[in-house]
Amino acid sequence: MNIPFRDFANRIAIDGGGFTLWIGAGASIAASSGTTPGWNRLVGALADAYHVDPLAPISADMPCQLEELSQKIGHRCFRKELRQRLVDAFESASLDLEVLISQAMIGARASALVSFNIEYLSALPFVYARNGTSFVGRTFRERSPFSGELVITTQPGITSPPVYFPHGLLDQGNVVMTKSEYDKHLGSLAVTTAVHLAVGGDLVIIGMSLGDTYLRDAVLQNRRWLRGIYWLGSENDFPEWSRVAEVTFVEVSHETMWRGLGRTILLADRAGKLHEVEGEMRAKVINEMKQAVLEHHAIPAQLTKQAEYLVGIPQATDAKITEFAEFCVAAGFDVPDIVLKDGRCRL
Repeated sequence: MNIPFRDFANRIAIDGGGFTLWIGAGASIAASSGTTPGWNRLVGALADAYHVDPLAPISADMPCQLEELSQKIGHRCFRKELRQRLVDAFESASLDLEVLISQAMIGARASALVSFNIEYLSALPFVYARNGTSFVGRTFRERSPFSGELVITTQPGITSPPVYFPHGLLDQGNVVMTKSEYDKHLGSLAVTTAVHLAVGGDLVIIGMSLGDTYLRDAVLQNRRWLRGIYWLGSENDFPEWSRVAEVTFVEVSHETMWRGLGRTILLADRAGKLHEVEGEMRAKVINEMKQAVLEHHAIPAQLTKQAEYLVGIPQATDAKITEFAEFCVAAGFDVPDIVLKDGRCRL
């Protein structure tokens, strides 16, 4: 089933609020003005850069593609490339203010938020209209003791809703992307939980290719408990699946999608609350996003200080030193030289 973009935009702006929102790489691409890639583009670029041939066809399941890629270029290299291309590529100068504002408007109409990205920068805008002084992230694996806590200190009053990250977060070293990682860490449970957040209501999917069998299967298995499912994109890559899952496909170009939804939601707000919030955000959203980007780029220096402190403690065990090195690799960072040279590191 298909409906025009204008009809869908009016629906969620006027009487279809309270939906569960799923966002993917498209949210990051739009916010960063295209400096970050989608998964297909990422896989293709890495395959070319490392002369990996052949990879599974582009229509194949994404966890299988990522499994093959990680095997061929090595785990350490794979995680480092993820960081450089998906996180470090987020640059302050490339941030698109109009897209960020539009994403905040869309997030304001959602009751639950799920990001299938592996960084939290692209999720930040979606809570700005819901009290941007807080950000609460939820992942489905334990974080490393060497990673930071994913809660931006809140102020008294309203707290923003949590954002769920079924694929984990690279900053916490707990990413679940390849098929084997899914199988070991019950990735299917994580995506099923993401579906369950929409039980009894509508599910809106934006900026996602749905090239993940685990995800499509979870939607099918739980379809009876969901109301409407709306998938926005320029092309329906899974027409038979979307037919069986009773998905309403909303055809719209990526250039139109974010601004079109944000503008429609803002114009429909006759009470004026979102207009007031939008004015406040324009004065601060870019600065806050830039600060978040700077904090991400400062993590390597912080890890170096952690390493110097850890190595300087005589009672630090081989296991603890090695655990730190393993975290650095899992999070896509270079292991500090001082750790590699320490005789207690068994990496």
